[in-house]
Amino acid sequence: MDTLWDVARDCARVPGTPSEDVARTFLETYSWDVIADRAREVTRVGDETLMDDVTALCEKMSSTVVGAESLSESLDATRGRDAVDAWLRSSDARVVRLACGLVGAVFARGRDARRVRALGEATRSGLARVLVRGSTETASLASKALLSFSGRAIEGLEETLRAVLETARTEGANGEGNARALAFAASAASASDAAAEIVVRSGSLNQCVREIESEDLLAASAAMEILAEVAESSPGAASGLRRVDSLSDALERIALDESGDIGVRMRAIVVGARIAATSTSGDDALVKDATRTLLELSNDEPSRDVLDAVAEAAGAICLSNASVAGAFVTTARKLVFDVAHRALRGSGQSQVVALHSMANMFGAERGDDRSIGADAEAILADACFTACGPKTFGDVVFAAISVKSDHFLDLRVAAYRLIGALGDRRPFAEEIAAHPECRRTLCQERERVSVAATFRARALEALSRAEIADQAARAEFASAVSAPSPRNRVVARPDVDVAHR
Repeated sequence: MDTLWDVARDCARVPGTPSEDVARTFLETYSWDVIADRAREVTRVGDETLMDDVTALCEKMSSTVVGAESLSESLDATRGRDAVDAWLRSSDARVVRLACGLVGAVFARGRDARRVRALGEATRSGLARVLVRGSTETASLASKALLSFSGRAIEGLEETLRAVLETARTEGANGEGNARALAFAASAASASDAAAEIVVRSGSLNQCVREIESEDLLAASAAMEILAEVAESSPGAASGLRRVDSLSDALERIALDESGDIGVRMRAIVVGARIAATSTSGDDALVKDATRTLLELSNDEPSRDVLDAVAEAAGAICLSNASVAGAFVTTARKLVFDVAHRALRGSGQSQVVALHSMANMFGAERGDDRSIGADAEAILADACFTACGPKTFGDVVFAAISVKSDHFLDLRVAAYRLIGALGDRRPFAEEIAAHPECRRTLCQERERVSVAATFRARALEALSRAEIADQAARAEFASAVSAPSPRNRVVARPDVDVAHR
């Protein structure tokens, strides 16, 4: 026994994964049954350091193909499954972690499909219990194991979902357990269109929709975020979510409830837009419902926080599909003008949010899918130039990018991102080219922070593509793009979450 633990200590201290040959040699000397017997002795003694070493040894051996295959043989026997079941029920989180890791290794790397299915069916309820009631770490490992099993045996996903949701209903001590169960369903839906269809049939998404109107504010917010992630995970998942009839009505009720919690309202506003953005057409009912809600809020809402959420949502709905963006811009003309005013004449974080929103409308993240139609393009241009008031567009851009203090990093990143989205359009590029200070700042004053340097380069690339009369300015933009950059340093981390959405 001492020799085995000596090996465990050495293994725990050596970084990396052992080779297949090393794992094979070790397991020829110490089988998984022997390791399990010795591990039980360690748990009885309560040697925490040795238990950590044993866990590290098992994790490293099971991460090899030969180790996972040998483990699947061991766990295929009744004795092995009983041991795992007992470990999953242990009150020691390290023992539970070990069990989840070993089972997950078989699901991920076991070659025998029959053994994988048999082990999954045998451990499903135990893993579901850990997912719902375990510590954050063990719950994550249990979820990962169940997702691996579902990936290997998708025909068992419906039963797995049923086990997880039923466990949350009967054993969940608080809203966190239910949120974990719904998050698992969301993760399963994102795996493939086939998995998404199973999740839809299971009713998990309907349950998640019901949860967003929960009196538990944390659970409601978590459920909304889960729904948004489901919609954004895959076309199949988004399609399934759009078939939940009560979703749009529930989000609208929360968003328009002036007596409701401000944080939950803001989340509902943005999540509704994110889900609508996954639609394939601007004629989709979710797009129309979300647009109507945003217009109603922009007309009547006195809260600045909610108006910030409306501005963010206006950009979120335009993020990924040109048809949806075009429909939104032409329908919500007044709101577009409001967001443009906040972007070009606003201040503080509200201005940053609005700049990112306008960038989304212009197609910052849509790649080649940027054609929103002549009417929508005209509305966006009119909104921007109207917002500038007596100033030129170059004046406004210069004001946003000229202060190089780290305190204004968020503002510069947002401004660069907007220029990167609209800079290849001639009217905007000409105004920047005609503004000497703005042009000099863009072309000559480099950014030291990596994220700002990246968005500045994208802005210059867009400007260099614009068909403007001033060829010297166009050449200067192109030259600034290709100029070598100084070593970037990260002196602050800007809040660019909105940029990613």
